[in-house]
Amino acid sequence: MKSFTRREFLKTSAFAGSLSFIPQSVMAASRLPLFIPPLLDVKRGRPVFLTMEQSQISFIDKKLTEVWGFNGAYLGPTVRVKQGDFVKLNYRNNLPQAVAMNIQGLQVSSELIGGVGRVFTSGEIWAPILPITQPASTCFYHACTLANSAYQTYRGLVGMWIIDDKDSRQSKLHKNMA
Repeated sequence: MKSFTRREFLKTSAFAGSLSFIPQSVMAASRLPLFIPPLLDVKRGRPVFLTMEQSQISFIDKKLTEVWGFNGAYLGPTVRVKQGDFVKLNYRNNLPQAVAMNIQGLQVSSELIGGVGRVFTSGEIWAPILPITQPASTCFYHACTLANSAYQTYRGLVGMWIIDDKDSRQSKLHKNMA
């Protein structure tokens, strides 16, 4: 381990401290804007297509990074549904490895939301019909493949669900999200 002299320590500390005086707008100007996945506002009976596939995205300095995601984008779209609706979910696995998907927080039968027991191989399609009976909530879908879930989720196999009910649609918060 390299040891510092007192002079080197003071110079380094002074430089680091001076960085705190740079306005945040200057620091933020050099960063990429926050990526927000698209919103799929699902109407009753309209199918939701989620094709898992490889793509590339530039995170830093226009260098392309291979990622996985849904419908050609990094991360999955946010699926917005209403209580009382049915959603025909269409997963298609176009990735080079098997994937199991789960919708965390969605209150439907386990055979309809997937999980580690429902693995589909490359090229396979799975299309459950989900009844949305629960009150307003936020859920998320993600890869849950045994021994690969962290890797697949880090690569981009994750997204959100927003479930609206009568009360949430009338709230002021909902009007700000539209």
